Amino acid sequence: MNIKKKIILSVSLLLSLSILIVCSLSVYNIWTKGQQEIKDFRKNQMANKKDYLIDIVDVAYGMIVTQYQKTQNPEEVLDYIYTLPEFIADTLEKAEVNEADVVEHSKQEILSLYGEQAREQMLKEILEELSTIRFDGEEGYFWVTDAKLPYPTMLMHAAKPLNAGKTMNDDEYNTEKYEKKNIYQARAELCVKEGDAYVEYIIEKPDTEEVFDKLSYSKLFKPLGWIISTGIYIDQIDEVVAVKEAAVQDQIKDIIIRFILISLVLLIIGNTLTIRFSNNLSQSISRIQERLSLLSEGKMTDQLEVVRKDELGMMMTSMNHLVEGMNQYTTFAKQIGEGKLDTDFVLLSDEDVLGNELIQMRDKLKNNTEESQKRNWVTEGLARFVEILRKNNENMEALGDEILKHISNYMQVNQGAIYILEDGEGGESAYLKQIATYAYGKKKFIENKVDIGEGLVGQCFLEKEKIILTEIPEDYIRITSGLGGAAPSLIAILPLVHDEEVMGILELASFHELHDYQYDFLEQLCESISSTVSALRVNIRTKLLLEESQAMSNQLQAQEEELRQNQEEMQATQEEMVRKQKELEQVNARQQQKIEELQSQLNVSESNQTV
Repeated sequence: MNIKKKIILSVSLLLSLSILIVCSLSVYNIWTKGQQEIKDFRKNQMANKKDYLIDIVDVAYGMIVTQYQKTQNPEEVLDYIYTLPEFIADTLEKAEVNEADVVEHSKQEILSLYGEQAREQMLKEILEELSTIRFDGEEGYFWVTDAKLPYPTMLMHAAKPLNAGKTMNDDEYNTEKYEKKNIYQARAELCVKEGDAYVEYIIEKPDTEEVFDKLSYSKLFKPLGWIISTGIYIDQIDEVVAVKEAAVQDQIKDIIIRFILISLVLLIIGNTLTIRFSNNLSQSISRIQERLSLLSEGKMTDQLEVVRKDELGMMMTSMNHLVEGMNQYTTFAKQIGEGKLDTDFVLLSDEDVLGNELIQMRDKLKNNTEESQKRNWVTEGLARFVEILRKNNENMEALGDEILKHISNYMQVNQGAIYILEDGEGGESAYLKQIATYAYGKKKFIENKVDIGEGLVGQCFLEKEKIILTEIPEDYIRITSGLGGAAPSLIAILPLVHDEEVMGILELASFHELHDYQYDFLEQLCESISSTVSALRVNIRTKLLLEESQAMSNQLQAQEEELRQNQEEMQATQEEMVRKQKELEQVNARQQQKIEELQSQLNVSESNQTV
């Protein structure tokens, strides 16, 4: 079956179903509304009846209250006793005085003898008076019971005087409408609990065999324990309700007939229009199907031109949104692939699954990138400081200055100081010497020496743990500039530990908080600084020893040179002496030779003389 036939069949079924639903809803609404109106009518009528019953019972209640108040007034009781024939006859028989004297001189005696009888008689009279009252077209009357439970006793019944003095526990009184409970028991229980009571029950009208609904209202007079009741028939309410229900049924029948006729006309018109509509619909659906085929193959396509204003036009609009969304997805994914992780993406709806997944992917990549950037920041920073530490390993103060300068620039902190452990001289204890500061004012650092355990710096040395302060006392430190000064938001004090030995302390102050990865960086940096400080201290000590050794070596060389020069001078003197000795020997030899020659000449001369 092609789509055209499906549309015609679907429209016919839809029209039929729609008409059926509308008809059903209309009938249901009319029926519901009618039932509600009937219910409201009955409720209003019952409320009026209840108000009417309250007014009637209040009249009888007021009469009883008035009579009871008289029985509590001695003067009223005496006045009533004086009217009793029994009292007058009895009094005149017992006293030879006139009636006025007896009354004047024996009031208490009279009350004690006849008071209770008079009160009972007065209450009987009010009950007799109530029994004579009729209302509501002579159908309304009163009855009075006591409040005994489980079953009260009838004190007066205007319609059934023979019930007076009878306990109302017969099964014939189990006529309560809803639970078939004894109506007198139900009234007594409610009155004892709440003071008054409404009870619906079923009863035969006097002098008839017809059964009718009746509503009674009862009210408890606590001083006497009397329950005053009356009731009215509510069958006329049911009669009016029945008339209204019949009217609702007629209205429903009329509506059903009208809807049947209308449905036939609508089916004819609907099928005619559907045939014309289906051709246009098929063409539009084909255009949508072409785009969907391209999208299903992952291909890009252009948007449809929307000229329709119906649901199909909405489908085309949705298709265009889908095409636009696919373009957005593609562009967004391309930007993510290019590393543009700050690119915003507008979801097609709150339930855009693909869009949410792309955003989650971007956020994860962004988080990973941020984590990578943090790691790179830490790695790059450590590499920079390794180079700084490598180049500045000869002078402790120069090393400290370079460290603080680069920490300030790299971490954007505002102040810093470095303390190095120094051994005490001349029996003094070890202390922390401030070797470098950055941007600190003079007020806090007039003294560049901190004893072990003194202040936060000394405490950090003892505990070998970093101390982070985010609530800075006003007098602790202030960061100043040409424009003014303010307290920092953060103080970080970290120990420089090498081989579990604290070499010094690094203290930083900043206007901004530091992140966890920055604290990790500082802790790793402190390890490198402490290693460098330890090595530098060894180098300094070695250098001092070398200088001392070199000085001693130079001194020895000077002494050796002096000895060498002395030796050379002695050798030269000795050689000179040898030379002079040789010259003397030569002179002596020449002189000896001359002496010998002279001696020879002398001998010759002497020989000549002798001859």
